[in-house]
Amino acid sequence: MVFDSEAEADEPPPAPPGTAPGVTGRSILAAARGVLALGTALVPVTREGLLGPLDGTRRYAWAEVGIAETAAARHELGVTVNDLVLAAISGGLRELLLERGRQPDAHALRTLLPVSSRAPGTAGLPGNEVTLMLSMLPVEHDDPVERVLEVHERVAALRRAHEPEAGVVLQTLAGLLPFPVLDRGLRWGLRLPQQQISTVTTNVPGPRTPLTCLGRPVRHLLPVVPIADRVRLGFAVPSHGDRLAFGITADGTSTPDVDVLAARVAEAWRSALTSPEQSLRPGPRGVSP
Repeated sequence: MVFDSEAEADEPPPAPPGTAPGVTGRSILAAARGVLALGTALVPVTREGLLGPLDGTRRYAWAEVGIAETAAARHELGVTVNDLVLAAISGGLRELLLERGRQPDAHALRTLLPVSSRAPGTAGLPGNEVTLMLSMLPVEHDDPVERVLEVHERVAALRRAHEPEAGVVLQTLAGLLPFPVLDRGLRWGLRLPQQQISTVTTNVPGPRTPLTCLGRPVRHLLPVVPIADRVRLGFAVPSHGDRLAFGITADGTSTPDVDVLAARVAEAWRSALTSPEQSLRPGPRGVSP
C-alpha cells in the first residue's frame, strides 16, 4: 500500500464507470453482433492521421481539470464525464492535426478504449479484467458541444452492438488455443504495419477522498500509459477527488510539442462547458451523468 486514505475504514469503494458481463450463453449470442462491430474497426484510418514509427524516446505532459464544473453541462446535454473526456481529447487532437496541416476528417483517428469486464461486486479484488471498444474520434467537428454529443452517440452505439461482450468472448477463445498456435498467430500479425488504432484512451475512476503518503497530502496523480506498435500518443485519465488528470505519453520525435497538446485538451474541455451554443441544444437524453 503506497497511499493512505483519509476516508473512514468502512466506506465502500467507488463503483467502476461501466462493466462488460462475463461469458454466458446469452453473452455469446450478443457477442456475435459485437464481432461484426469489431470487424468494421479493421478498416485502416486515413493517412491524414497520426500513425507512424516510434523512435524509442518518450515525452510526457499533463493537464488537470475539475469534475464538479461539469454538472450543468452533463445535466443539460445528458452526457457523462467519460463523454466529456473523449470529446476534450478529440478537440485537442483536432487542433494538433490542423497545426500540422492535416485534414481532421471523420476517419482520421480511432482510439482503443479499455472497458472493465469485472462482474458486479468484484471491483475491489486484485488483478485486471478488461476488454475493449474501438471508436472513431469526432475530430471532424469544430463545435465543442457537437463533439460531446457525437462521442456520446458513438459510445452508446458500440455498447448497443455489444462490442465489450465480443472482446470478452474473443479473449476467452484465445485462451483456449494451444500456446504455439497463438504465438505464431501473434508473431505473424505483428509483422504487418498496424493501421487501425491511432491512440489509446483509458479513463479510470480513482479515490474520491483525499490521500496521504507518509503523512503528507497527495496533490496530484499523474498517470502514464505505454505506447507501441505505431501508436504515437496515449491518454490516461484518472480521477482523484474532484480532479481529472489528462496524462499524455507521446513519441519523442513525432510529438515534441506534447505540452501544447495538453493545453489544447484542457481548452477543449473548458469550451464544451462554456460554449454559447450550449443553451440552444436539446435537454437531457435520458442518460444519467
